[in-house]
Formats: sequence, structure tokens, C-alpha cells
Amino acid sequence: MDPSSKNTDTESVKKTRHQDRNKSILHTSDSGKRSVTIQDVGEITKYPDVIKFTVSVSSAKESIESVKTSVKRRTDYILQTLRSHGIGEKSLTISTDINRGEGYEMRSDVVVQHGDAQQCQNARNFLVEKLDSSVVISPITCYCSSAVKEQLRHQAFSTAIRNAHSKAQSVSKTLGLSLRSPLSIIEHSCELKMCRGDPQDASTQDGSSVALTSNVDSLECQSLHQKLTKAALTYVSSVTVVFEAVPMRTCQHKRCPKHHT
Repeated sequence: MDPSSKNTDTESVKKTRHQDRNKSILHTSDSGKRSVTIQDVGEITKYPDVIKFTVSVSSAKESIESVKTSVKRRTDYILQTLRSHGIGEKSLTISTDINRGEGYEMRSDVVVQHGDAQQCQNARNFLVEKLDSSVVISPITCYCSSAVKEQLRHQAFSTAIRNAHSKAQSVSKTLGLSLRSPLSIIEHSCELKMCRGDPQDASTQDGSSVALTSNVDSLECQSLHQKLTKAALTYVSSVTVVFEAVPMRTCQHKRCPKHHT
């Protein structure tokens, strides 16, 4: 799927197979109880859900009414254009700053933070085409929101458990055993492998910062597809799961319930 499509929350699930991470151990206790210990990982990648750009309008006039009228006229046009492209008030933040020197100076910033990449690109392109150079329009940036980051982390953890369960089933079947419910689940780490989209909220799971570079010229040269791809996040969760295992005949005799994840 093209990441610049309307829904940019496309996610891919990968089963990583590293020898040092994926280990299976069959253990028999002194009492004769058997368990299968599996170490595995889950990897999830997600594209940004927030597309952002800023439109800045400024004016300098001798009277306060003149400067307000000038800025308001262009700001109203910008807001109307954004609405016509499907970007509503919930996606907008407007701030105004007025200063006084020999006359009056006023600046209005319209910050767009929207979930549809194509709508943002179309609206920005239209404004660049129709407005003069007195209106400054920033390049598009994109990032994953905090809610999506948390959701992504849980999905990576769940995927790691499913991977471990799948491997445990394969091991137990080969040995003539059946699995029961997990005895223990330990998450060793949940690593954020990539985070290059959000200049205000770029941190790893352990709180350390991720270095970002925000060169305006380089952003201008990147396509929307490139920006979405570079701002995608990947979480990798590493877990160890211990499953109780019993001989198939014993399990059939006791009608052991199947374990679902």
C-alpha cells in the first residue's frame, strides 16, 4: 500500500528470526512436570498519523485597525481554503501576535495537524499557488502521535507472544506434547528502532532523546511518500514465555482446553 494514501495508519507485522533471540527449551521438573520455554520477538511498523504544516501571515501598518484588517482578510481566506480541502477546525491551531514600534506589526500563525496526508498536501499546494510571498508556508512534516506510539508498543508485545506461542506449539507437537496456558510471560525489552518525524516528541521507550535534523531545504526536496516513510516508527518487543506441556494422551484424557492468544 502506498503510505501517502488516505489512511496512513498502514501497519506491517514481521516475525524476526534471530538465532540469539529465538530460543526454545524443554524442561522437566523433579516432580515430572514439563514446560516449554520460548524466547521470541515481535516487530511492528506504522506510518505517521499526524501531518503538519504552518501558514504564517504578517503585516505592518500605521494603525491597529488597518493591520488587523489586512491579517484577518488573508487568514480568513486560508481557513476557507483548508475547510474546502476537508481540514476542519479540530485540526487547526491559530495564534496571533501584535507588536508596536513606529506603527503596528501583527502576525497570525495557522498550524495544521491533520490525519490525511493527501488532503494536507493538496491544501498546501493550493495555498502556495494562490498566495504571494508575504505569506510563509512551512514544509510538511509528519509524525506518530503519543496514542499511536503506545498502541504500537502493545501491538509489538502481543505479536511477540503470538510468535512465541506458535513456536511452542511446533516444538511440543514434535515431542508429542500439548500446551496448556502460559505459566509466565516476561518482556525483556521494547525497543523503538526509528523515530524521525516529530521534532517535539522524539523519545525512545526509556525516555532518551533521538537526535533529529530539520533542514528546511532538505524537507522541501522530499516527496510526501519519502516523508511518511522516514517518519514511520518500528517497535521490537522481546519476550520469554513459559508454557506448561503435558503428553497428548494425558491432555486428551483430561480434555485440556486449547490455549488461545
